[in-house]
Amino acid sequence: MPYAESSHVAAQIDRDLSPSDLARTEALVIAASRLLDQHATIDTGDADMVALARIVVVDMVAEVIAPGEYRGHQSYSWRNGSLAGSGTLVASAGSLRLLDWHLAMFGAPSALSPSWYFGDGPTS
Repeated sequence: MPYAESSHVAAQIDRDLSPSDLARTEALVIAASRLLDQHATIDTGDADMVALARIVVVDMVAEVIAPGEYRGHQSYSWRNGSLAGSGTLVASAGSLRLLDWHLAMFGAPSALSPSWYFGDGPTS
């Protein structure tokens, strides 16, 4: 179940999205929703939990879509006469990232923390 729509993501980005951006956003919303479902249990009957899932999915997808023309770049710079600017993109690869704070809202363990058991299983 997709937890957001492309319009939710578009509202979080400070530029108009092209038709190709909107199509990509729709596909990424589905992928981000599935990724979230793999790491956290979302009770779709709980409106608050679905709202939190929307926040997470929108955050994940907006980070991918926002770079626009700089998609796939790690950094950029420009110069116009005596004016110059540069920046480093957070999601340099343009890939979906499920962060620890996303999972913490659902009480799920960190996506990055390894867990293992020696013997028959965990002990309390």
